Parts: sequence; C-alpha cells; structure tokens
Amino acid sequence: MDNRTLRQLAFLTVAAISTLFITKLVEMPLPTPSTHQYLSPQDLQGSSVVVGEQTYVLNFSQHNELIEYLNQARPMATEIPTPTPLPFRQILLYPFRSAPIEITPIANEKGSLIFSVPRWNQQPLRDNSSGKLLQLIQQTFDPQ
Repeated sequence: MDNRTLRQLAFLTVAAISTLFITKLVEMPLPTPSTHQYLSPQDLQGSSVVVGEQTYVLNFSQHNELIEYLNQARPMATEIPTPTPLPFRQILLYPFRSAPIEITPIANEKGSLIFSVPRWNQQPLRDNSSGKLLQLIQQTFDPQ
C-alpha cells in the first residue's frame, strides 16, 4: 500500500468513529429537571390521620397513595389562603429512623389541600392531585 491509500483509510476510520460518536451523542436524552421527592416508601413504616383525638392508621395501599400525592406537592408561590376548618387535624408519617413527620393542614382551596411541613419546607405546600389527596384522607376515617 502506498502512502496515499493509508491516509485515505485513516481519514475514513476517523470519519466513521466521529460519525458514530456524534450519533450516540445526539441520541442521549437531555437532562430534565428532577422532581423533588420528599418521601420514599422504603423509608416509612406507616402513616396515620388524626381526627379529633382519634388516630386512624392507613392500610398499605392508602399509605403508598398518600406518599405519591405528598411527593407531588409544591411550595406555594402565591399568598397563603385563609385557614379553613378541615375534618382532620394532622397527618403523621412514621419513618424507621427518626421522629414522626407532622403534616398540618391549613386550608382546602378548590379541592387542593394546602398544608405545612416545616421539616421539608418553610413555605406551605400545595397538593397537586386535583382533590385526590383530600378524597383519600377522608376515606381513612369515619365521619363524626
């Protein structure tokens, strides 16, 4: 082989490798903003709803649904609404290795629960489940 043929083979090899590299780079997904997760089901041993002086323990499916809805909650960007009376006083989450997490409801605004969890965020949080969180909580206890 002469010198010219070797240069052409080297050029083609570099071009082929560059093409493969560029196509793999283009196929890589762009980073998306991650959703903040407050809770992992594996870190909790249970949850309950406090109504008056009664504590109602959630079953496994209710517990997992509750965690899913709480993880979707976002800090309030607007003014906090006027507190409204709700049928429950508190939600308690029981982690394996720390004290219970207390979730205090503030208001029900158009089906969205607004609640406070100082351990997670100093601002109140708004539930983004379109009323499913409140519906779930109300199914966990007998109305009084």
